[in-house]
Amino acid sequence: MNVIKHCTQGLFGLDQQVFQKVMLIVIFGMQHEKPELMDLGLQSMHAMTVVLKDQPTLATSFYQHMFTQVLRETLAVMSDYRHVSGFKMQAMIVQELLQAVDTGSTTVNS
Repeated sequence: MNVIKHCTQGLFGLDQQVFQKVMLIVIFGMQHEKPELMDLGLQSMHAMTVVLKDQPTLATSFYQHMFTQVLRETLAVMSDYRHVSGFKMQAMIVQELLQAVDTGSTTVNS
């Protein structure tokens, strides 16, 4: 989470495959059944969506590659009874994703 908040430029400077692996690890954390790891994954993904609000160029690049997957996986976790404790954070992530598209601050290719 601190890497996402404080090293955004470095994170986005990674090779596309490496960056995608990092994001898949965050998604895996969101899906984890251990509450501590699930919370860490959710906090990291939420931190990413918050950081992207202020950086439209990075947001467009991120969302063009990851939007559908992040939204799909977040909705899957939201509907899983084992992840009820993270519902508020999951809803915040979905809200940030949808607001990014609704406000026109980013575009998404489906």
